[in-house]
Amino acid sequence: MPRTVAEETYVAATVIRLIEDKAAQSSWDCAKLLQLIRELNDNYARRNAYSAHTLLRAILDHIPPILGCAHFTAVADNHPWGRTDKGYMRRLKEVRLQGDDVLHRQISMKLDVLRFEDLPTGAGLNRLLQECADRL
Repeated sequence: MPRTVAEETYVAATVIRLIEDKAAQSSWDCAKLLQLIRELNDNYARRNAYSAHTLLRAILDHIPPILGCAHFTAVADNHPWGRTDKGYMRRLKEVRLQGDDVLHRQISMKLDVLRFEDLPTGAGLNRLLQECADRL
């Protein structure tokens, strides 16, 4: 049975609710983070490859201060992740280049090779956002 647009999410509803609940008692202003997540889910459901890649990159660049880091590379490399989560973060660190591709590669005579299927699974971002919620 095919899924509807509303069922196609990248960030799990439970993770979004967790962030919303924690944000209510936090000194961090999570309005932008939550909007970026909503827009990512919307663009993911619509299979908008460029928008989804860009929004994923924006989230990765937005959250490091919550985890006490200046940039996402420090989050991926220095935060005390377990083995599985370290693998997720390594993949998210690598996928930032795809966001660079979307945002900065100029038009050329060559075929663009970035596809929707090049997005990583949502598991890594969901785990990252759970960790952020725990730190709120």
